[in-house]
Amino acid sequence: MKPDDGYLLKLGFAHYWFQYVEWAVIYALHHATQQDASDLATKTPRQLSNSLNTAWAGDPVLAPVAIRYAELVTNREHLVHSHPATHEHDGVAEQRLRLHDIKHPTRPPTQLWITPEWLDGFVATAQALNRDIPR
Repeated sequence: MKPDDGYLLKLGFAHYWFQYVEWAVIYALHHATQQDASDLATKTPRQLSNSLNTAWAGDPVLAPVAIRYAELVTNREHLVHSHPATHEHDGVAEQRLRLHDIKHPTRPPTQLWITPEWLDGFVATAQALNRDIPR
């Protein structure tokens, strides 16, 4: 069963906006630390998040932005580590992504459906964060 085109479009927007924010973070770290942007681009999103938290620690304006990026990275991990499944919603079977992460050694058990609404929220969060990252 194929997911509907609208769902795939939202999934594409989620990926695009995460990448947009990630590059804003790379350039912000480049300016804050003088590290080469090409070297920063080889880091995972979690590594970038940790570096951003260190670089902006104690700054009353920027530290909260770094925390928001860490939260976005966590949600991106939920998205990336989810799997296709059939979701029954209002009597209709739809193909959606589902996270079933119940045995991770360092995180609490997590189960969630990546619904169109979840994707809309992810994109809205990424867009707002992108506006708040200084360049």
